[in-house]
Amino acid sequence: MIGGRFNCFGNSQNIFGVESTINNCNASTQIMGGKFFVGSTTSAPARYGVYASVPTTNPSDYAGYFNGNLVTTGTCSDIKVKDSINSYKNALSKIRQLIPQLFILKIIHSLLLIFHKANVME
Repeated sequence: MIGGRFNCFGNSQNIFGVESTINNCNASTQIMGGKFFVGSTTSAPARYGVYASVPTTNPSDYAGYFNGNLVTTGTCSDIKVKDSINSYKNALSKIRQLIPQLFILKIIHSLLLIFHKANVME
């Protein structure tokens, strides 16, 4: 069952499957450009509120693009891009071997001296 379908064939400058614009609206609780809900089901192997796919290797193509803050209430994971996940033994002992050091980068130190000398001469 499909609630709506968008197909485009041919060439066009801008193609939108769904577009929503909200301007000059007064709302007491929320304003949403789109809302997608997938109810409970026992027969589906997977459920998606929003699914996007761009089958390309072009680095300027995105399955999702968000301009603004993003909020999630679920979990995000990079598990799909990992293999051979193992525990790291003796991690704390490795951390204890680190020798932290504080330093000033020489170029920044020189710039600070030049700036300080210029202010003293005035």
